Amino acid sequence: MTNKNSLFFILLLLVSFSCGVRKVQIAQKEKQAEPVTKVIPQENTLEDKPAAVPPPAQEERSEIFVVVEEMPRFPGCEDTPGNKYDKKNCAERKMLDYIYANIQYPEEAAKEGIQGTCIVSFIVAKNGTIRNAKVLRDVGGGLGEEALRVVNSMNENGIRWIPGKQRGVAVDVRFNLPVKFRHPDK
Repeated sequence: MTNKNSLFFILLLLVSFSCGVRKVQIAQKEKQAEPVTKVIPQENTLEDKPAAVPPPAQEERSEIFVVVEEMPRFPGCEDTPGNKYDKKNCAERKMLDYIYANIQYPEEAAKEGIQGTCIVSFIVAKNGTIRNAKVLRDVGGGLGEEALRVVNSMNENGIRWIPGKQRGVAVDVRFNLPVKFRHPDK
């Protein structure tokens, strides 16, 4: 009987131990669970309720592309015969013609003999206008400001670019334009 009593005692210990472990596991889960709060309805009149705050106006944020299937083009070559590369080359010539017809070499740069290439970055918007133009590289003497002035004058003169397209839809595209200044006397 001693063996039976010992066996019974061991079984009793195992059962009580496993029950104790289970109780600990349940207690830990209860600690991790979020407390349930009871909502008690209150009587409110319309005067007691705060005015509803309208949601903030969502600005239309469109993605600005750098490379698209159809890059934006300066206008004036839409009826040019040939493929898209011919139209692109024509648009580049027309853009350079516009820039160099409207650019004025700054006196400060002329006096100091400053020349070089400035880079102006801008966004060609979906509607063909220019926005957010800024000088990325300036060689000094007012050359960067002059290049920026000429780029911004496109909107003032009513020039609307052919917008860039991605999957057939007009999109905003960042465009970097190098403008080369050569000293008039050199």
